[in-house]
Amino acid sequence: MIAAVALFIGSWGVMGVQMASGHDPALVADARLRAQKIARIEAADRAIQRRERAVARRFAREHAREAAKRAAAAAAAASAAAKAAASASTSTATTVPAPSSSSASSSESATPSAPSSSASSTSTAQQTPAPVYTPTPVVTSVS
Repeated sequence: MIAAVALFIGSWGVMGVQMASGHDPALVADARLRAQKIARIEAADRAIQRRERAVARRFAREHAREAAKRAAAAAAAASAAAKAAASASTSTATTVPAPSSSSASSSESATPSAPSSSASSTSTAQQTPAPVYTPTPVVTSVS
């Protein structure tokens, strides 16, 4: 019986000294588990951040592609509009009114007459003027 009492007092004495000195095995195990849990949470957070960055990069690439498509479509529309304007300006610029028969002799020296039909059929590229850029006026408000 003395051995049992000595074992009881000895085991409680060791545990009491450990707890009094701050070396509680349960607290150490709990701290280890807490550290492992924190490490898992931080790893999950890093994985989420990596996925978010990947999604953001993919969104930026798609947005850039869409912007490039819109810019290409706008450029194509502008090019088509410029071609249409050029063809409209060349069709109006190449038609030269024929001088009237009564004033033909007096106006020949002042204004150039229409070229002959043989010259116009061979040099149509030379007759078409290049489109001219005309800026739109800037309207400023007067206060």
